[in-house]
Amino acid sequence: MKSALTPLDLCTLIVHEAASLLWFVDDALEDATRLRDGLEVFSEAHDLENSTAPLMAWIESELEIERRFTTCGEDSPHLIHYRRLIPVLSPSDQVEAVMALFETAVKTESPDKRQALYGTAQTLTDLGCLSDMLLNVSPSGSKLLTAADLRAELEDVRAALRAPESVTQSDSHSASP
Repeated sequence: MKSALTPLDLCTLIVHEAASLLWFVDDALEDATRLRDGLEVFSEAHDLENSTAPLMAWIESELEIERRFTTCGEDSPHLIHYRRLIPVLSPSDQVEAVMALFETAVKTESPDKRQALYGTAQTLTDLGCLSDMLLNVSPSGSKLLTAADLRAELEDVRAALRAPESVTQSDSHSASP
């Protein structure tokens, strides 16, 4: 069965997971930066640079928020509310996402770019709890992420980037549970 995820959906997933990682895991800046690098390589390989511009802006924003929070304790609003970052893909969709990353890596000549794609695939499956789900252990959240969810998230990011004043302080670290 083929996944409903498009290459742009996979790019959105990468940023979704990077934002989730930055929100929920201490000291995640390095891993999130690696996801950003994987996004850049995958996006370039699929000629999606224009389509992924809002995603690049989102991940750069999240990385900058984390840097400020880590270095000086300054808390800033995020583009997407943290509760939207909890769901993960189904195991079959995760496998399809990994296969898309691996297929792209195989066609990539640069060892550094292949490594970025491999690292991205590995991080996505770790964050998506794939091994737990394959062993019949429920993921931490009961709702699974869908391609439609990713598309809606991308539209919300585009809207937030057009109107940054609509992002509220309730979307900052200090408002987390």
